Amino acid sequence: MKVLSWNVQGLGGPQCKRMRGRLRLELHKAVIGTPIDILFIQEHHLCKRRIDKYGSILPGQLTSFWSPSIGRQGAEAGVCLSVAEKWNTCVVCYEEVIPGGAQYVILHIKDESIGFLNIYAPNGNSERKTFWDQLITLLPPIENWCVGGDFNMLERISDRTGGSRITVHGKELASWECFCFHFHLMDAWIINSFVRTEQSLKYSRSDRRNNGVNLSRLDIFYVSKYLQILGGFIEIVARTSFSDHAPVSVNIFQERR
Repeated sequence: MKVLSWNVQGLGGPQCKRMRGRLRLELHKAVIGTPIDILFIQEHHLCKRRIDKYGSILPGQLTSFWSPSIGRQGAEAGVCLSVAEKWNTCVVCYEEVIPGGAQYVILHIKDESIGFLNIYAPNGNSERKTFWDQLITLLPPIENWCVGGDFNMLERISDRTGGSRITVHGKELASWECFCFHFHLMDAWIINSFVRTEQSLKYSRSDRRNNGVNLSRLDIFYVSKYLQILGGFIEIVARTSFSDHAPVSVNIFQERR
């Protein structure tokens, strides 16, 4: 099962149709050889009116659940979660947890219920603290989770080169650790059972404002114990000019090897 996450940094505005075409082209490039099963999009900046006119992301392949943008700051820039049609019969429920910032779908696969949570976390640490606290309260109490998106924070200094070296700290750190502990989450990037592909980049974001000198890994997948046991492959896909974030994909084995 291939799950791909991408902060596209805007699809709206007067160039909406042109941006949609570019997005589809770049997604096709990102999935050559292995179709997407679950797609997470962050920061699309589409209001409900534009979403109604936007149509599908990949026609005939994905069923999309949109959480509209309700602003351009923090966790309000809009997210979209799409499921390949072959999984439609496995969908148990879908819910928008935090408008514009977090949504999930639960699939029932081989006697296991697995939640796929797409997030776009706020930029400020106090707002992120509240964000993690809300997720603990609002998410359903199932054991298996695959959490992906733009976390807008760093756990380790090694996840950034250039720019600020500050990692998650203070009150936010306490809330973040509670969130990870509550859902038994670990970063798939550092788990031995998930192998990085040879072509994978090391960082997912390049800061255009500083000529691409500041690189960081803000786009991450966290997985719970069951998925940690299954393992798979993880890749930061070569970035494009569409966004200064690169798509990140995790390919989860459906049976333990």
